[in-house]
Amino acid sequence: MLFYSLPLFRFALAIASSLLLLLLGQAVAQQPQSALTLTPSQQDQLCDLGKRVLDHAGNAGCKKNSCTILVVNFAGPSGGTSVLGMQLADALSEQLASMSTDIRVADRRVLRAFLEKERINSKLLEEDNAARWLAIENSASAVLVGFLRPIPDGTELRVQLLDAHGIPRKDDEKAGPIDVTKMTGLDSQFFPAEPFGSAPVSSRAGDGRVTVRAGIGGTSVPSCSYCPAPQYTDAARTAKFTGHVVALVTVSVDGSASDVQIVNGAPFGLNRSSMEAIRAWKFKPAMKDGNPVPVDVPIETTFRFY
Repeated sequence: MLFYSLPLFRFALAIASSLLLLLLGQAVAQQPQSALTLTPSQQDQLCDLGKRVLDHAGNAGCKKNSCTILVVNFAGPSGGTSVLGMQLADALSEQLASMSTDIRVADRRVLRAFLEKERINSKLLEEDNAARWLAIENSASAVLVGFLRPIPDGTELRVQLLDAHGIPRKDDEKAGPIDVTKMTGLDSQFFPAEPFGSAPVSSRAGDGRVTVRAGIGGTSVPSCSYCPAPQYTDAARTAKFTGHVVALVTVSVDGSASDVQIVNGAPFGLNRSSMEAIRAWKFKPAMKDGNPVPVDVPIETTFRFY
């Protein structure tokens, strides 16, 4: 069962909360500026780890000449990713690509572009089925997940290859063994970071007039007159996902919703579902000095599975 919530009657609170989310998103957003520099010993450790992953690939349904592996950003102790988590994922992805001639490795630049668009917090992608969904969306049939933790003389990396031919139920999961390497001398920096930049900002409505924030400077808040709930996707239902999507929406003078941009996203196709629903919504437009005006409004759709 899906519970859907749109607290339009509390827009003032929603606006304040979403503006805070915008600021927080800008504060933690950080992309690695350069490739990770590894010592010869660390490179050897990464090479050995890559060999073990490829040796076990068949356990995760990754068959030669018909498999593509996506390496996702590695998680840290807090559950989210970090600059180190992204850099090590880049390095291991490149290592796998250089070693294998019969298993393809997905381009992580495509993954970064996807995450920039979807704006899904990395903590929501730590769960195995979320990683599988990410692989499917990026045309991969297996996904390599990884977890980092500090050790006294460096960093420990634990990785596992998962079958990504679909979103399985628990009894149907296929996975390779957990492979571990201890990279001595590698500095453990786990400051939270996300692979996308600052939050999107809407600038103009469909009629060309500059928009303003609803509820600010004498501008009223639009009210919803037709707002059916977005659909809960099959992938989200199988994964029993609970979460929310926050979008920045321009409500035009005719009450239509346009320029829908994701601020905080969710996996399993719920971004797409929310955007499709919101674009069909109808509002009573915001007013200022007795006239309808285009406004930017943050809207949250909440998905709960029971």
